[in-house]
Amino acid sequence: MKNGWRLFLLLVIPLAFAIYLRGDFAYPVRGDYSDLAISHLPNAEFLRDSLLRGEIPLWSPLLFGGYP
Repeated sequence: MKNGWRLFLLLVIPLAFAIYLRGDFAYPVRGDYSDLAISHLPNAEFLRDSLLRGEIPLWSPLLFGGYP
């Protein structure tokens, strides 16, 4: 029985590290929930729209409830 656990750990631990260290385990680079889709694109659109309206975007109404 002891050898069975050792073999199991010998196989599972390196596999777990390989999956984790792949880089895109938690948040895939091109996933639906990456920083690009959640944060950067809405901020870039707000900046563009404000500048096109001739406004200086001092703060975004989309962040912190719209209060500076």
